[in-house]
Amino acid sequence: MAALSDPASFLTGANSAFLEDLYGRFLADASSVDPEWQKFFRSLGDESGVVARRPSWGRPFLLEPGEAVATRGRGRAAGDSRDAALDSIRARMMIRAYRVRGHLGASLDPLGIAGGERYQELDPAYYGFGDGDMDRPIFLDRALGDEFMTARDIVARLRETYCGTIGYEYMHIQDPAVRNWLQVRIEDKDFRPRYAAASKRAILQQLTAAESFERFLHIKYTGTKRFGVDGAESLMPALEAIVDRAAQHKVDEIVLGMPHRGRLNVLANLVKKPVTAILAEFEGVPSVPGDVQGSGDVKYHLGTSADREFNGHTVHLSLTANPSHLEAVDPVVAGKVRAKQYLRGDEAERKRVMGLLMHGDAAFAGQGIVAECLGLSELRGYRTGGTVHVIVNNQIGFTTSPGYSRSSPYPSDVAKGVQAPILHVNGDDPEAVTHAAKIATDYR
Repeated sequence: MAALSDPASFLTGANSAFLEDLYGRFLADASSVDPEWQKFFRSLGDESGVVARRPSWGRPFLLEPGEAVATRGRGRAAGDSRDAALDSIRARMMIRAYRVRGHLGASLDPLGIAGGERYQELDPAYYGFGDGDMDRPIFLDRALGDEFMTARDIVARLRETYCGTIGYEYMHIQDPAVRNWLQVRIEDKDFRPRYAAASKRAILQQLTAAESFERFLHIKYTGTKRFGVDGAESLMPALEAIVDRAAQHKVDEIVLGMPHRGRLNVLANLVKKPVTAILAEFEGVPSVPGDVQGSGDVKYHLGTSADREFNGHTVHLSLTANPSHLEAVDPVVAGKVRAKQYLRGDEAERKRVMGLLMHGDAAFAGQGIVAECLGLSELRGYRTGGTVHVIVNNQIGFTTSPGYSRSSPYPSDVAKGVQAPILHVNGDDPEAVTHAAKIATDYR
């Protein structure tokens, strides 16, 4: 066995499983391990539980979190290098747990249907931090942007970042550069969501316009099928933020596809189709005489196109007409984007034309065409540079609750197959929804 200059230098994430097994054998039969390991484990004295003050992962010889806390305060010399190393290791393990599992503790359910389950991996006691350990400085090597932080501050920062009204899933991405970009974008103080009064007023105006439009249609055309955006009005400022951000990135054209729900609102408030034309269609009058879409098709199938200007840059928006087979529009949008990129000579970077697709949660999880489009998305003959997907979680698919309609926790889990980052947002926090929309657009 190689000599160790620091007795605790082997305590790293890469060696933890080996160490735990070795320590378990030592506890069962000291003679079953190498004499040098026997010497090390016996030298711990009162700190003999130090190796076991780690998460249990079901290993019977490890201490439970409460026992780890009880052991923690005994015989700890100030400045002890072993304890300092363990503090750092445990803190880094906790940070990683929040990056991977923090979304499980986020507030994502506006209806309060989901139970308030607590996840052990997000509890500092799981890593051996008791009440008496929360205010001791821990060396982090700038893991959260600071050299030293106390356990209390670490937990507060992690909960603020990963357990608010946005839940992030990105640690499944295998490309380190992509993962690190997202990590900085999520954790860095400079990217925290901060909205000036003018920005908040703009979001409020978009929400008010969306709700007022739906309310008017409900009163004026009571009983008429319209698939309103009621309850998901924050979709509108999200779409506005995506288009605005895309304009900042010099995107010239966005091709949109969406289901029925919210289509009239998108036509009126995002694409700016004249409201008089929308109301004429409610009266059964074609908004464009002779237009094939205007004869007999229902309002929530129709598409349109228009130009929007954002800070001097014009973006052409094209909403694709969509039949009742909801996700059938996905490959149509992807094909249009790729064709337009070809016509614009945008095949190298694919930055001037982008796709934007909206989905219901049950349709995204349940329709195979979604997985097929995702599976083709990075192939040479099909790639478009990426599509932004917005899933409106209705928490019920037609008449079926999620627990009876899919086998995964989230409707978006199918997107992990192409290592797409996933941002879960509470729809009752329109500022958070807007912030997530900007991250998604920047990533694309």
